[in-house]
Amino acid sequence: MFLYALSPGLYSMVVDPKIDVYLTPYLILVHTFYYLGFKRNQNYYYLMYFAMGLGFITKGPIAMVIPSISIGGDILFRRDWRRLLEMKLFPGVLLAILPPLLWSIPLYLEFQTYGPYFFLWIQSFGRFYVKMYNQKFNPLFFYSNFSWAFGVFILPFFGFVFDRIVTFLKQDKGKEVFQNILKNKYFNLDFVIGFWLFLFLFLISFSRYQLPQYIYWCLPAAAVIGSGVLESILLSLKDQKNKSWFNKLNQGLLLVTAVVFLIAVLVIPWISVEVGWSYLILPLAYLGVFLWVFFKSSTIGRLLAFWIFSASLFFSIVSLYLYPMLTSFQPSKEIGIWIRKYEPNKDKLFLFGVPASKRSYAYYSRRISRTLFDPAVLIDSVQKDGQRYLIVQDKWLPKLEEFFGNNLQFETVKEFPSYKVATPEGKFFLKSHRDQIVGKVILMRASRKDFQKK
Repeated sequence: MFLYALSPGLYSMVVDPKIDVYLTPYLILVHTFYYLGFKRNQNYYYLMYFAMGLGFITKGPIAMVIPSISIGGDILFRRDWRRLLEMKLFPGVLLAILPPLLWSIPLYLEFQTYGPYFFLWIQSFGRFYVKMYNQKFNPLFFYSNFSWAFGVFILPFFGFVFDRIVTFLKQDKGKEVFQNILKNKYFNLDFVIGFWLFLFLFLISFSRYQLPQYIYWCLPAAAVIGSGVLESILLSLKDQKNKSWFNKLNQGLLLVTAVVFLIAVLVIPWISVEVGWSYLILPLAYLGVFLWVFFKSSTIGRLLAFWIFSASLFFSIVSLYLYPMLTSFQPSKEIGIWIRKYEPNKDKLFLFGVPASKRSYAYYSRRISRTLFDPAVLIDSVQKDGQRYLIVQDKWLPKLEEFFGNNLQFETVKEFPSYKVATPEGKFFLKSHRDQIVGKVILMRASRKDFQKK
């Protein structure tokens, strides 16, 4: 919980919630009820299946695939058939499919067969195969995004993984692994959390539709594994005589992580945002609290204080300066308010060149967004109402006349700086490069050439 609360990934989930984020608590509940089921009371398995079903509603079948990888993979790997039989597969499976089955009914009533088809297939497995989601293949994409999402502890975590690999190779256990698997010598071990993190990251890397928020689903597993690493680091401070090179390395990496956060706090005003003298208030306040804790704590408390206060200060600076700057390039709320005021009683918002994934325009304007692929849609609406407003991406502005012909006249109402705030590039946070990558969205008025504005 401690590492999870400090992770940049959780911070990103909170400040920019997406539907992908809502699956994460259900995955935590699924694994929690699984352990409660075989450690305390088997009736908890019913809650495990129901949590799967609720998670299914948020993001489709992946809510069942991930527990199948972690829990199912562990059972199959250890061939623990007794555990499988006690997990109440029936009626547990019925509890799991009940919520998505009920949810498919209103989807069918509103979108016909496409509703359940998208819900059950396209938004999950379909993104491996459907052509429209076929992005370039980058097997390291999710590993790199996991690194920043778990950045508060990623260096000691890498040290832990490196140590385990080196130990494995030194002891020459590679030849014995296959034989041990056949003899089921790993029967009494638990691989659930390890499969949840490492096997999931490996399998998801084959996806051709790559979004950074997918790594949110395995961050809780990383926090559980990392907590053991953190505990070993802190306990090693008590036993200086028997401290291993691994613990010394991880203590150093923890300090390096804290220093990196402090350096980031210092350079943000120089390379990213314009600030005033008030920028110094928060670091000085943190410094005062840190010094008070530092001089009243043991060695363990001092190491924790330096690490926690550095990370907390960085997140506070991001919240006060970087995040407001980032969201200032998302004009959907301002545009939505304007549309509701000057184009009331309409049920559609027209978009041209704006990706359909930008659902915030529809949300704030309180109407359905309609991406224009057929010029007749806007032309017919203008012929009926005299004029209509539409949102145009700046790169598509030269194509307006070519797409709509000479039937309409367009007038620029207002321009807004715009950027893909959900997946910002590193260049965006550099003042010297920001203007080169930031675009504009333009609120335009389309009208008949013979239409007289009131």
